[in-house]
Amino acid sequence: MSHRGITFDSSLDEVRLNEQSVRVYRLMRDQDWRSLGEISGETGDPEASISARLRDFRKAEYGGFVMNRRRRVGAMAGLWEYQLQPAGAAVTPPKLKSGRNPFLEGLKFAAKTVLKAGDFHSAKAALAVELRKAASR
Repeated sequence: MSHRGITFDSSLDEVRLNEQSVRVYRLMRDQDWRSLGEISGETGDPEASISARLRDFRKAEYGGFVMNRRRRVGAMAGLWEYQLQPAGAAVTPPKLKSGRNPFLEGLKFAAKTVLKAGDFHSAKAALAVELRKAASR
């Protein structure tokens, strides 16, 4: 992997950041949802560094992964959790046909997402998004 930036010194940072990327990837490749603190607890890396590695994974040169994020339910308002998915795994809602009920279309889309995803947590997140969109129309 090739890191860059104004403060980046390859002789000091290249190996360290590559090893950090590998640790974070190995943990997150199971597509489970985790907070930065949980990832830090598993890898031993600082949360700020983990956040940077998660951003890196979205870049094409790091695999172009999909990085999902959401607020953790029942936790403090500012606690976010993250999920790494393979490139192309992003869920995009369908275009609505005129005359259709957006709420019902959103529910249908979410139900299809549940069947297609095979991962209840991802599908549940997609359903929540669709319900919020439908309620705001």
